[in-house]
Amino acid sequence: MDYKDLPEVPKEVASTTAALAANAAHLAGLLKSSQYPPRG
Repeated sequence: MDYKDLPEVPKEVASTTAALAANAAHLAGLLKSSQYPPRG
């Protein structure tokens, strides 16, 4: 079964997905501001 095949998204799944997206965006911002990976 795929996520898109669920008739209704359980609250736990929705909150976990939202947290994952927020954490990934935060990490991307941190990596961008630290200029990771170093160029050279």
